[in-house]
Amino acid sequence: MSQDIRIDRVQESLDVDDWKDYPVSRLTIAGAMRVPADDYPVTMQVTLALADTAAAEAGPGVKCDIPELADERGWFQAVRTVAAPTQDWDAEGFEVAVIPDFALLSATSGRVDLMATVRIMEGQDPHRIMGEGRCSYSVNQLEPGYIEWSADQLDGDRHVATLAVATAAVDGTVHRSEVNVIRRYFRTRYEGRPDADELRAQASLTLQAALRRLDSGEASPARLIEDASSALLHEHGVPVRRSAYMLAVRVAAADRVLAGQERGLLEVVSSSLGLPVSESDAARDRIRAEARFVAVHVARMPQPRSSSHATDTSGTRHSS
Repeated sequence: MSQDIRIDRVQESLDVDDWKDYPVSRLTIAGAMRVPADDYPVTMQVTLALADTAAAEAGPGVKCDIPELADERGWFQAVRTVAAPTQDWDAEGFEVAVIPDFALLSATSGRVDLMATVRIMEGQDPHRIMGEGRCSYSVNQLEPGYIEWSADQLDGDRHVATLAVATAAVDGTVHRSEVNVIRRYFRTRYEGRPDADELRAQASLTLQAALRRLDSGEASPARLIEDASSALLHEHGVPVRRSAYMLAVRVAAADRVLAGQERGLLEVVSSSLGLPVSESDAARDRIRAEARFVAVHVARMPQPRSSSHATDTSGTRHSS
């Protein structure tokens, strides 16, 4: 029989530098639990899921920008395994997860009401739930992640994809980790739409077309960046251009390090997109914060699903 458990939340901040902190939430279990098993220790799986209480129609959870804390569709998830040493397991103060509130995506900026659900199972059997609990909390200024759907913005995705590929190709090699960043963006962007498969296929064709132009020498990375940025600047508003720039930053920082050449490139992209310096600085700061969070907390959470390497082909080297 499932037992009710109390979830406590402590709001903290991730210290990245001396002048800016990023909000995080530390969730712990309060109380004891009786484990119905004969042999100890018993392996327990503790899972945490989030939901935006005002945007249930947007999907089954809350999206997260950190791949290690998201499933294949981009929804936040955290999983821990613990051994219950005795039948009467005192779980007082057991840490479930630290949530990077600053890296969660919302339909809108501003205040967002979240519901955190913690479920404890014996082993990995979803039918043997030992305990379950919920807590609600609010956060402010989440990164807007669901651009309003309209025909012109969907058309803009072609330019967003081209800009991302060109950014990856500037050093002459398109790494698999960079391709994975781009594919993940479009996979999560279209999640929940009835035409998601068709839109993802269109994005894939755009990526392939850009790579062919680079491989054949028809266009250079600089030319593709110029053309895509110009189209976005003249045909689309700030939300779409901001999204394009953020993806370019993530591609450049696929290894979670922004080298001097990459920072210079991103300044050119930001200027070409007509974004103010404050926007580009904020995007790069978020990448630094995410890297810091992973370094501090990811050891207790799911590991990355992909590795970073490149394959050599003629012309621009890339992995498909």
